[in-house]
Amino acid sequence: MANWPGTLHTFTPKIVGDTIVIGDVNAPHEEIIALETGLGAGTPVTSKGGLRLTIQGVGTSTDIGYSGEVAISAAAGTPVTLIPGGDWDVAKGMIIAGLISASDGQVQGGTSVVLNGESVVLFDDGTNSYTVTCNAGGDVTGVRTGGALTYDGIFRILWF
Repeated sequence: MANWPGTLHTFTPKIVGDTIVIGDVNAPHEEIIALETGLGAGTPVTSKGGLRLTIQGVGTSTDIGYSGEVAISAAAGTPVTLIPGGDWDVAKGMIIAGLISASDGQVQGGTSVVLNGESVVLFDDGTNSYTVTCNAGGDVTGVRTGGALTYDGIFRILWF
């Protein structure tokens, strides 16, 4: 990892429980990036699951929001949790960017703003569709909402 100009520094990642810490855990918060796997202590980061980056406000140690990536595989008519409720929940809204590949070979993608309690259709060919919902309880789910195809996809989500 190279040093970048400005205030960024070079750090060696450390695993602390189920969190990968990049930075000195005793350093000011501006120098710490915590990548929380949500997979449990001792689980390899290469396991299936999401990856969350906690974003703190400038000059504060308060968590402002999160940035994460999650993938789906062979998703169909059963809802798949992309962001669980609780500590991970979406209290206000999210920006989701994704690519979805349908089992018939079609690929669609896009970026959308979704507020808490709303949904967005991320794949729609007129017959088949895949919808992501930011549920009122703060969890985010994806599910086939039309047709019979299955879907693989990858999403980058920014939320608070």
